[in-house]
Amino acid sequence: MKKALLLGSSFSALPILKCLQKAEIEVTVCGNIEQDPCHNFAHASIFEDYSDYSKVLRIIEDGDFDYLVPSSNDTAYLTGARIASELGFPGYDNWESASIIHNKKEFRRFCNKQQLNAPENHVISLLSPDLSNIKYPALIKPTDSFSGKGVQKVHSSEELFNSLKFLNAVTKDNECVVEDFVEGSLHSHSAFVRNGEIIVDFFVDEFCTIYEYQVNCSNHPSVLSNELRSKVRMDVLKMIGALNLVDGLIHTQFIARDNDFWILESMRRAPGDLFSRMIELSTGFDYIFAYTSSFINLPLNTDCVCSDRHRPISRHTVSAKNGCFPEAISVDLPFKRSEIVNLKTSGQKMLEAPFDKHSIIFFEHENFQECRNYSSTLSDNVKIISYGL
Repeated sequence: MKKALLLGSSFSALPILKCLQKAEIEVTVCGNIEQDPCHNFAHASIFEDYSDYSKVLRIIEDGDFDYLVPSSNDTAYLTGARIASELGFPGYDNWESASIIHNKKEFRRFCNKQQLNAPENHVISLLSPDLSNIKYPALIKPTDSFSGKGVQKVHSSEELFNSLKFLNAVTKDNECVVEDFVEGSLHSHSAFVRNGEIIVDFFVDEFCTIYEYQVNCSNHPSVLSNELRSKVRMDVLKMIGALNLVDGLIHTQFIARDNDFWILESMRRAPGDLFSRMIELSTGFDYIFAYTSSFINLPLNTDCVCSDRHRPISRHTVSAKNGCFPEAISVDLPFKRSEIVNLKTSGQKMLEAPFDKHSIIFFEHENFQECRNYSSTLSDNVKIISYGL
């Protein structure tokens, strides 16, 4: 059997693990949290921090692995890309391109150079910040974080200066990105690339209703017009060509308003919180296999191009504004069927968003209108019942 090292052991990595095993590949999981679910199903586990490049490199040299597969976070992809640049594992971009896409500072510089549609932005030194060209309100984004962690909205130079002082104490980088705050609706675009072209893609509507910068509600299909979809594809294709991206997934998040859009970030790893399951339930497309195939030298299946007749699916990541001890959840909305992935047991402590989640629920609705009506308010209709509350 071929052997793969999977970087990541959380619930979001579990579909990737199952996909590798279905392909008859022997999987070793690398992740330092022993309670993570992938450790229960892998052929072997290595309890190490996969952000430590030297440790992962030593694991690979000792293990004689054929494949190196990243799970659903930037750290896993960047560690994999750095090692792949030295050892030649398939599926990864060259290190320069990987670094540009997955670092907020470098990605903003790239967007500016390529004249991609993106919010006006500035890379600010935390040690000697120049705030003279900032427009307010503005967003501060640490270059070394993901999932919306550390993002702050400021309304004045005084607020910005105080936030920069705080970042200087907690970030490993001496710079951050400050960009214009753009009003509009939030969306994502998942595109699978072959030979520099998009062969199948999906647009999703997204909402942040608990923590301002972390998606907890979404739906497929999207309300976006065909005209706007075409504009987004053109910028993504420009990105693919400029960075000479290899075959595989590129996932982009953007803000839309009327017929305009602004790219927020892109990634080459799979989006988290079982985003893939929403696409699979809506379209029948095997999103995780399409993602994983590039890392195990299998061709992307182009026979799975989907029709426009999708099932209306919404996804809700159940989280809380304050830490609590959830006992159960209650659901008060109409739906055709649901699928629940539990991440906590009854009475287990849950931290506040964006640091923790109770469960992920997928709803199939009777029609598209009902799906769109409820997607943005799922956190109002799905309540956490907590001990003592």
